[in-house]
Amino acid sequence: QTCALPISAREEPTDHPRGLLEQRTAQKTLRTFQNLPRELPTPPLGLDFGLFCKGFNNIDHFSKFLEYCNHSNAKIREGASKAIGEFCTQYIAANDLPAGVPEEIKIGQCQMISEKVCISMIELCMDQNAAVRSMSIYSLGNLTSALKDSCYENILETSRLHDISYAILSSFADNNGKVIKNAIRSIGHTGNLLAWSLTSRPRNDSLKLIVEIIKKLAQKLSNTLHVALGDKQTASLTWKERSAAKKHGWGACHALSLVFEGLSFGIFQEFSDLAAACSEAIGHLVLCLYNHTSLNEKIVLAAMAAICHLPSQLLSQNKYQSEHVGEALAISILFLQYSRNIPFDVNISKPHNKNISSKLLEKNEHFL
Repeated sequence: QTCALPISAREEPTDHPRGLLEQRTAQKTLRTFQNLPRELPTPPLGLDFGLFCKGFNNIDHFSKFLEYCNHSNAKIREGASKAIGEFCTQYIAANDLPAGVPEEIKIGQCQMISEKVCISMIELCMDQNAAVRSMSIYSLGNLTSALKDSCYENILETSRLHDISYAILSSFADNNGKVIKNAIRSIGHTGNLLAWSLTSRPRNDSLKLIVEIIKKLAQKLSNTLHVALGDKQTASLTWKERSAAKKHGWGACHALSLVFEGLSFGIFQEFSDLAAACSEAIGHLVLCLYNHTSLNEKIVLAAMAAICHLPSQLLSQNKYQSEHVGEALAISILFLQYSRNIPFDVNISKPHNKNISSKLLEKNEHFL
């Protein structure tokens, strides 16, 4: 069942609830409820809702999960929020309608689910408990990802996409690292939907919001580079803050890749600020390639993927990109040179001359 789900559904949330049942106990609980009861039982306080809800993917139980999101106990709110995210993935993205059920019914149900999820999860983004905030943001990302995977991109109104985006962006300043990590992940999925919406529902406020999203992600990637390169301005950061900055680098690259995927070249011609924001982001992505020896390889691979998702016309026709394209091309050729052990006495290659992994070589061929 796991392999049959979209990639987004297999992504583990970054904040695991504490004090829950052990895995074996949770699995036994699932087997106990394989035959769906008419009423969703009241869950024990220690139950992992994410596992619990997999036995109840029937839409009739959806309202019960929403009720638990308002529970006075923070652990129940946390687990219920996670369950809502799992429900979105399994019900919306699965797209497994029984024979004879019209598509219109599924669309209507998805509209109802999406609206209620938005209202409930956006409210929980301001919860006093960090774990609840983290899981609510996780669920918003699952919702937008599921809508894209099921080709229901237009179910949410543009104004609702704005509400989700602002709620997630405000969490970038959270004092909890796991909240920020889930915010980076979820803004990528939401930004992708928002970018796609511009093709059918162009709005200036949507364009400005996308610019803000790209700038916020570029800043997170910039922080990763500063920490990895040991810049003086990061000397005052604690070990925990430096560690978090490094972890956020891959998420920022992946999120930028999703946002870039939804953009079309025509949008850049109409809104120059978007081209400028993308140029800044590309500069940081190219720096990831240049400093590949100082960064985790996952970040370098994700940076390559993000650049590849930009419209090719932007890279070749926009005045902002000429310098970045030249740098990226030079670094890519150097990767090729390293892989074939070709003598190439250029100063730029000396501090970076090392064996290139097979994954990086494979990605570099596509990138080049």
